[in-house]
Amino acid sequence: MAQSGTRRQAELLRRQGNKAYERQRFGGAIDLYTETLKYIYEDIKFSKIQQGRRQVVRGGVS
Repeated sequence: MAQSGTRRQAELLRRQGNKAYERQRFGGAIDLYTETLKYIYEDIKFSKIQQGRRQVVRGGVS
């Protein structure tokens, strides 16, 4: 009986560990997605700033 209880407990701990691991992986994926969006946003923002500078330079030269 004790062995059976030990097996159940071991199985329960294994399952809980897997769930925690899955949550960490999911959380990591969300973090990566968020960071990617930040970089894309910054790239677009920088690109628009550069385009604005080009227009000012072109406008001043013409």
